[in-house]
Amino acid sequence: MPVGNTWLAGAYNVFGMLLFYGVTQGIGRRLNALSAQSQQMVLGDYSTTLPEQGNDEITVFTRTLNTLSAALRERIHQLELSQQRLQESEQRFKTLFDMAPLPLTVSDRAGRVIAANRAVTETFGLNVSELIGKRTDEIRFWASSIERKRIWTMY
Repeated sequence: MPVGNTWLAGAYNVFGMLLFYGVTQGIGRRLNALSAQSQQMVLGDYSTTLPEQGNDEITVFTRTLNTLSAALRERIHQLELSQQRLQESEQRFKTLFDMAPLPLTVSDRAGRVIAANRAVTETFGLNVSELIGKRTDEIRFWASSIERKRIWTMY
């Protein structure tokens, strides 16, 4: 083999190895970034968005992770807003319940008091702690047991 061809073959080999190294390093960096983003998502951090480079399988997977991450961020935001609205609604109900001039209680299905407003304590002279957990037939709310049964069968 002539010396020029040997040198050219060696140059091609070196060029091929450098090209292979460059391509695998680029793919490796992209795969490492995808792996890191996946790990962040597992930990609940959906804020990272990776750049989408090219149109290969790694880009398709990157786009999928970015889309999933964005959807989860939006869902979490919606849940946080819903939770805030629920808390505000509960606070309004609590204020109305506590400030109502009529004695009001909330009972579970077994008839045990789970909440009572201020008018109950003022009307019957009992502390809320004395009412919670007791059935309404154990407390002197009703003038007659027949009236209590009639009301309870309606609801």
